[in-house]
Amino acid sequence: MVIASKFGYDIEAGGHNSQPKHIKKVVEDSLKRLKTDHIDLYYQHRVDKNVPIEDVASTIKDLIKEGKVLHFGLSEASAKTIRRAHAVQPVTAIQSEYSIMNRDPEQNGVFETCEELGLGFVPWGPVGIGYLTGKIDADTKFDLKTDLRSGFDRFTPENIAANMPVVDLLKRFAEKKNATPAQIALAWLLVQKLWIIPIPGTRDIDHLNENLGAMNVQLTPYQESEVNMPTLSPTLIGTFVVSIVLQAAALSLLPITQGFSRPLPTIALIVSFVAGIWLLARIIATGVPLSILLPVSAAVVPLAVLSVGVTLYGEHASLLRVALLIAACGLIGVASLIR
Repeated sequence: MVIASKFGYDIEAGGHNSQPKHIKKVVEDSLKRLKTDHIDLYYQHRVDKNVPIEDVASTIKDLIKEGKVLHFGLSEASAKTIRRAHAVQPVTAIQSEYSIMNRDPEQNGVFETCEELGLGFVPWGPVGIGYLTGKIDADTKFDLKTDLRSGFDRFTPENIAANMPVVDLLKRFAEKKNATPAQIALAWLLVQKLWIIPIPGTRDIDHLNENLGAMNVQLTPYQESEVNMPTLSPTLIGTFVVSIVLQAAALSLLPITQGFSRPLPTIALIVSFVAGIWLLARIIATGVPLSILLPVSAAVVPLAVLSVGVTLYGEHASLLRVALLIAACGLIGVASLIR
């Protein structure tokens, strides 16, 4: 049996406490309760801003020398903090929230640091704290006293409803693989990196067996890309919509017979056209699956062609503007799906 435990909270006084003296006390208490002489992996539950991480790492280093702890772990630590701790006492594992819905470790340098230093990564909340199971909807109630999810913004009725397309995607894919949405979410994690070990929590034996079944779900690279949700930033989405609005506005201002003689709408048209093409390139670079990329391309390319066409060939302006409006509406719809 391998035991992983945590320190860093003062249960009696409340709040964080990673003072060396406190760490040494709680490890002794844990060893007594667990009836063992060592803890295999000892995590700092949360970084304590009042205690330098070097002091924490040094304390764990002493406990490792004493044989009471075998390996050092950190939870929800930044890439910089991980490196500082690792310089004092080699870190074995990092625990942070990571799932199809929450991709922060990919963006904040934690993945890069883990790969560079050879650390294991242990995602908590791998099924979205229950959301990706497909068993939660806008009517689900969370106990204010016993369920931590009651305090998470993502579990408000409005946000649950807004994020439901993610679950719908998993459900459709799960049907193809004869699996459950939770199994697809876990299988997706297992193929991201060899050093990722998800830890789905459960108090139900049926859920445990369901989670273990994820190991039997095999995802090909193409299937992984289909499941992979695009991580487009609000800036990209904003550029996407502004591009549409600018092109539509510019085209409505350009007189049919004057072509490029009006500088302001012409400049707006050119800028928005370039922004649209830039965004399409960024979407492709993000690794969006074909199921989303193709509709985007099918809308962006005709939109660009229509923009130039209306400008150069004014005699067809009425027809082209109708087509432009349809394409713009389509793009806004796509933007809402990939936010």
